[in-house]
Amino acid sequence: MDSDERKSGSDTYHISKLTETNYRTWAQQMRWILDEKDILGIVDGGTKLDDTATDDEQTQYERKVKKARSMIGAAVSDSVMIYIEGMDDPAEMWKVLEEKYNPKTKVTLRQTLREFNTVRRLDGFSMEQHLQRVQRLKRKVEEQGETVSPESYCGILLNSVADDEKYKTIVDILESQEDLKPAMIINRLMEEERKILGGVGSEESKTALLTSNRGKKGHGQGKPDGKSKLTLKCKHCEKKGHVEADCWTKYPEKRPEKSGSKSKGKKEEAKYAMTAMVRKADLGRSEPESAHWYLDSGASEHFSPFRELFETFKELDKPCEIMTAEGTTIYGTGIGKITVEAIADDKINILELNNVIYAPKMDANLLSTITLYDKDYEISMRRPQGMTIFKDGNLVANTVREGRLFRLKTVQMLNAEAKAAKTQQSIDVWHRRLGHLGETNVRKLVDLTDGMNVDLETTVGICGHCLEGKQTRRISDKPRTRATEPLELIHSDTTGQITPTSIGGANYAGTFTDDATGMTFIVPMKGKSAAELLERFKEFKEEVENQLGRKIKRLRTDGGGEYKKAFEKYLKQHGIIHETTAPYSPEQNGVSERANRTIMERVKAILAETGLPKNLWMELASTVIYLKNRSPTRSSLDGRMPYEAWHNKKPDVSHLRILGSVAYVHIPKKK
Repeated sequence: MDSDERKSGSDTYHISKLTETNYRTWAQQMRWILDEKDILGIVDGGTKLDDTATDDEQTQYERKVKKARSMIGAAVSDSVMIYIEGMDDPAEMWKVLEEKYNPKTKVTLRQTLREFNTVRRLDGFSMEQHLQRVQRLKRKVEEQGETVSPESYCGILLNSVADDEKYKTIVDILESQEDLKPAMIINRLMEEERKILGGVGSEESKTALLTSNRGKKGHGQGKPDGKSKLTLKCKHCEKKGHVEADCWTKYPEKRPEKSGSKSKGKKEEAKYAMTAMVRKADLGRSEPESAHWYLDSGASEHFSPFRELFETFKELDKPCEIMTAEGTTIYGTGIGKITVEAIADDKINILELNNVIYAPKMDANLLSTITLYDKDYEISMRRPQGMTIFKDGNLVANTVREGRLFRLKTVQMLNAEAKAAKTQQSIDVWHRRLGHLGETNVRKLVDLTDGMNVDLETTVGICGHCLEGKQTRRISDKPRTRATEPLELIHSDTTGQITPTSIGGANYAGTFTDDATGMTFIVPMKGKSAAELLERFKEFKEEVENQLGRKIKRLRTDGGGEYKKAFEKYLKQHGIIHETTAPYSPEQNGVSERANRTIMERVKAILAETGLPKNLWMELASTVIYLKNRSPTRSSLDGRMPYEAWHNKKPDVSHLRILGSVAYVHIPKKK
């Protein structure tokens, strides 16, 4: 969308048009403009016309309504206009947009409060950007009707930077102040960042805070004020005059040496210095993998915490210190050689890693790019290949992207993943493999299918992605009489418009569900016309009637426009009875309504977990249908699944993997 399309139509005010992502800023700017034009009351309901209004008042009121309506309509983008098309009341237009982009429900309140209470400074964010983010979250909470007290806001501001070692001292000092206000915290944090960026040491920052007179007159500058220092209190030893970060009881090493004592000399620098340490949290797993090697540009040597990988090994006479990026020290206790089978496209190269340091406390194997460089290897980074390793112009190894890291692609890694796929998996893994199927039905599937190796002692627990995908109102469910034969009754419905458009060009989807077996089929649709849906139905009818050797007898729909005209005529020509439900009674077409709801809930849960592009929704919906037909159902099918009732045989699900998993394609050499 170019800049001209995103500007409002006003000659006086130029604000960005409303899109799916900028409602809060847009709404605030629009309220200011509408208020200045004296028509804000028309939008928020403050100005109403009573029965005693004169003709002039009526005319003036209608003029304001038209003006408010045109201003709102001119300030929204084409993608948003669809929600207010056909509306004439600006108050209704405003309400619809607010409910769409700023919903005020208990669910959104809880989500907003959780995000606000757990906010932390993100990597790459300046202090100003971070504080602006906290302020925005505070406003979002307040917009939900909650009041944030100054004390709570102070606690959240301090907690948001408490994990950063550079700000630990300033946080302790501020926490010990009696009369603390949010503005004071914001100013001090901004000042501290300026000192850090300007090269001012933490001791100078601390002194500057201790000498702060907090607005009192009569104190000189440059020397600590004794009264000011006495207001500080350590939370560890509960003594006054210092903060926890400077407590000699907690940190004995900070106690200054007595005068006359001999200087011990400066501590020798660590032999092996590291500036980038891989954490378990970055790896997305609870335990490190011995088959995984992560490339590290800050490691001076190759490191491994796995003793069993060493082919040759020699214990060091004296453990060597290894400094991490966090400033902590771990120790290397041995040195030796490790052989790695690296994958380079369709070849396997044997890499001998010499002088690898054995560091038991390290979280992962690290491959030093500095060491590779010193041995005349070349490291290349380019899209879409990622990071690759060359020597003398020949490809030595490929890598795999894992979050913010690159992992060496090895035969050992592929073998470990293949072995893991054959071992017993938790119910949570199968819950995700089956597209977020409920735990009860996952347990049922163990006996109903082949190929499921499940640890029944585990549990799904609370799945946040399921909660996110299934937040909706409950649809009423009345008893019904099930058909006795396949194709005796087919339920059909459409869903959409769904944005964004799928990679196949679909904006809608149609479903056909067999009443007797529960077998469901889904078809993509670019529009919602009767002609397009009829073509999809013809394809479906031809396929299922050919498979089963039966004819479709009845079709039940909600009687929407897409089932009229040519579609209805086709049904009559083929002797298919068209059953329609009463208007605005989705529960009467409960089979299709529930199927559509289940499909989209699970698609949302998969998108929330995997982070896949949203334009894959149609492909994911087809996958969910595939899994749904191979899953237990609440309906009475004598314990069988739709697939089994349709094909008269159990499905095999041993090939299933978690959606979004990394997959490798083997391309055989040409003979």
